[in-house]
Amino acid sequence: MSLEKIIKGIKKVKSSLKKAVGLGIVGAALATSGVKASDEYEIIKLEVKHLGGFNRTYVFDINNKGDVAGAYELFLRPLENLIKKPFVFTYEDRTFRELKGGVPEDFFGSAIGISDSDLGAMVLYEENKDSYPASVKESYVCHHIYDQDSLHLYSFGFIIKDISNNGLVVGENYVRINRQTINLCPDSNNCEAYGVNDDGIVVGCSKEEFYDYPVFWEDGKMIQLPVPKSGDGGCALGINNNRQIIGYLLKDCGRFVYKYSPCLWDGENVTELSPLTQANAINDLGQIVGTIDGKKAVLWEKEVINGVENGVITDLNEFIPQDSNGPSDWEYLCEAIKINNNGQIIGYGYLNYDKGGYYRTRYAFLMTQKPKPLEGDLNKDGIVNLKDLSELANHWLEEN
Repeated sequence: MSLEKIIKGIKKVKSSLKKAVGLGIVGAALATSGVKASDEYEIIKLEVKHLGGFNRTYVFDINNKGDVAGAYELFLRPLENLIKKPFVFTYEDRTFRELKGGVPEDFFGSAIGISDSDLGAMVLYEENKDSYPASVKESYVCHHIYDQDSLHLYSFGFIIKDISNNGLVVGENYVRINRQTINLCPDSNNCEAYGVNDDGIVVGCSKEEFYDYPVFWEDGKMIQLPVPKSGDGGCALGINNNRQIIGYLLKDCGRFVYKYSPCLWDGENVTELSPLTQANAINDLGQIVGTIDGKKAVLWEKEVINGVENGVITDLNEFIPQDSNGPSDWEYLCEAIKINNNGQIIGYGYLNYDKGGYYRTRYAFLMTQKPKPLEGDLNKDGIVNLKDLSELANHWLEEN
């Protein structure tokens, strides 16, 4: 079956689903107004602790349930004894869960992607322990899709770059849809895919003779994204379900150092995201997370004032709590790498009490908005019901 027919089939299903849940999506969009300085946020340190060695925790992806895919490293004595295991951090109960069922005991690697699907599909990246740490090509063994429902590993012959909310995967010059792997550029293999949305629209770049050019694939056709006159090429790295695409433009090509300029494609409009030096992810509300010079984790979003659209940048370090008894655990947040549709953000930062010199450890974080108390929720269980009325009656009887 061709890519075009598969994509059209997906769109028919998506169209019917959108009609059914359209009001719900609109409601969610109105309820989520983005990261605002007036809101209270909690910054959770994501750290898997093990006794008897040096630990390091990595995070790679977060789904709309708040579940985080990552890995932990454990250096035991002697230091040659190294363990690297994938995990899922479940936001609902705030626990780390190792992937043991269906994953070999000696598995060495990470969980780098997680979907929203009922099966909970995840991308596992397996590495060669003997050549680690090394470049991706040297340490790469295999990418797998891990089905959390059946606890089964499905191996892939290409490096997966992205997984959509409904479990579509892309990487290298391939897309995997409905259990079929399709070559996006079979004539030349001279392209690379980096992102995919729930409609099966793939983004990436075509590799021409001198430069890469940003492209997307829809209905089996590769379409080049507009590049401003100031740019020499570029690449598309991510796409949301509203067809907004993030990536970068190449500038000053021909010189010794290329300049990478993060940008947003929204239809025919191209917006450069300066002063961001890297745009890492975009959610369905058009919120983009990234970094400035690798030293400041930021969020970019559009704001309309008097009919004029402007890009507003929020420094996530504004939300580090100020403790009246002393400094916060966090010194600063250096990079935001993913954001879900609920505004939850994962990334890395540095701690005040870990001043490890030049080789300081970056600590993973999950930033989430603190729930606001509900009016009438007298027993503080997050629900307003008859139990609160009972609480009020008991209080009234005590007072009288």
